[in-house]
Amino acid sequence: MPRRSPAVSPRHWRAAPSAALVVLSGLVLGACTQASPTLLRDSDFDGVVSATHDDVGQQSVPGPTWCEGLSVGDLGLPTGAVSELSFDEEDGYPRVGAVLVDQEMDLTAARLEDAAATCAEATEEHPELSIDPIAGLPDEGMGWRTGDDEGGLWGEYAAVPVGDAVLLVGFETDAADPPVELDELIRLAREGVDRVGADD
Repeated sequence: MPRRSPAVSPRHWRAAPSAALVVLSGLVLGACTQASPTLLRDSDFDGVVSATHDDVGQQSVPGPTWCEGLSVGDLGLPTGAVSELSFDEEDGYPRVGAVLVDQEMDLTAARLEDAAATCAEATEEHPELSIDPIAGLPDEGMGWRTGDDEGGLWGEYAAVPVGDAVLLVGFETDAADPPVELDELIRLAREGVDRVGADD
């Protein structure tokens, strides 16, 4: 017969109730404070000074810069998980972010294209502003590079399908080099979608 673990007698249980409660409380506290999965993880980047994983609300993930029409809030997109990371405490740039949109790619793409076209028209009167499409994104994704020469800010913004949803990712920076390549940001955020989905 397999050996049975020795039972704890009622006498011993009564003799040390506080110790048992301490162990139980520690287990409960550990379960409650365990970090929830996020789209982007601080540990995947160097130099993160702040991170937000709350509801995006009317804000946008980084990337559209001056082209606010591309923002999640302006488009009124239904959002799910969101992450935004900042690498500078003073002005908040560079920033990277990702948000999961609870809407299929066809619907989201049409609204993004209309917004990008409107912004492109604005550059005719404001040559310091720019918006250019980004080709070759994975999974037939779509994206834009935006910039403001006067403000010294530029960014990249992409939408890629993930099942019946859309993943929006992007970065904004005032430096010459991006904080992360857009393809790599998409890859990291897609891994985050898998983590968040597995936790549901």
